[in-house]
Amino acid sequence: MLGVVAVVPVTTLNGRVVELRASNVSKCAWGRISHGTPGEEIWTDREEPPAEGHEGFLGYTRIDSGSAKYTEAFKNDGKLVRACGSSQSVIECTGWF
Repeated sequence: MLGVVAVVPVTTLNGRVVELRASNVSKCAWGRISHGTPGEEIWTDREEPPAEGHEGFLGYTRIDSGSAKYTEAFKNDGKLVRACGSSQSVIECTGWF
């Protein structure tokens, strides 16, 4: 899938895993939530360094069945990106990459 070269995960307090995945080949990044349940959310945020322009909730989606879901991939060429997930009304985000 798009030549993954970096994965930035965070494990939430309730055991969900939110990941930011990025590719230097496609210069794209996308989010993934796993070990979840239907209704839990995942999205990516993107900003210009040093925080001059913030775009939030890119690719916002929910787990509709199963236990995992990916966002769409977004160009991150020269921008910082992170993935955020929401489970049981708690939002957890990866670090900026």
